[in-house]
Amino acid sequence: MLGVISIYGPHSSGKTGLIERILERFGKWRILVLKKTHQESLDTPGKDTHRLFERAWAVAAASKREWVLIRRNEGDLMRFIEDLRREMRPDLIIVEGFLEGVPSVAMPGDERGNPTLVYDGDDEAVFRLVEREILKKRVYDILPHLDCGECGEDNCEAFARAVIERGRKVSECKYHNPGATLSLTVNGQPVYLGPFVHELMENVLMGILRSLKAPKDIREFELRYRRR
Repeated sequence: MLGVISIYGPHSSGKTGLIERILERFGKWRILVLKKTHQESLDTPGKDTHRLFERAWAVAAASKREWVLIRRNEGDLMRFIEDLRREMRPDLIIVEGFLEGVPSVAMPGDERGNPTLVYDGDDEAVFRLVEREILKKRVYDILPHLDCGECGEDNCEAFARAVIERGRKVSECKYHNPGATLSLTVNGQPVYLGPFVHELMENVLMGILRSLKAPKDIREFELRYRRR
């Protein structure tokens, strides 16, 4: 999974401080931190939010400075992370805690897994890892997500890695269209729009919108279809 790294280690090993320094260095990027906890629940029994959550599908709380959403843990952390990627669109998700299958930094004294780096006090080595993962995610975001394999890689994520790690060019993706203004997804799967179809759909949809009571300055629109 691109755009996710794990930083893990024993209690008081410096994980949070390292993440703070990462956030300071990469402050211009949208970085989301997911903190894994061994607590049974994030909420406090007896509090109003806990009482409501016992009966509701989800509970949200809002203050003047922030808002928080509490929803049930369905047992699949990777699915939750994928939801965060889709809904929040961060440049990078940092998981404070052990997570397999993603680039990782292990603090001294933790022998779990096969970390990309074992932290030895060299922040710059960690920063280089973070920067590579952000760049891979940004390359992936501009690809068509067809996973067609015509580039010679297994899927679009593998191609994004090849661009950053092996110097391949984004232009080697035959379906990459930097000027595209439309994207089509059918049953959750991206569908490539060739230049003719892209222009036809854009002209037809814009014509329909202009005939409706829609804002004159149309910058973005979303159309969904669900068969009854």
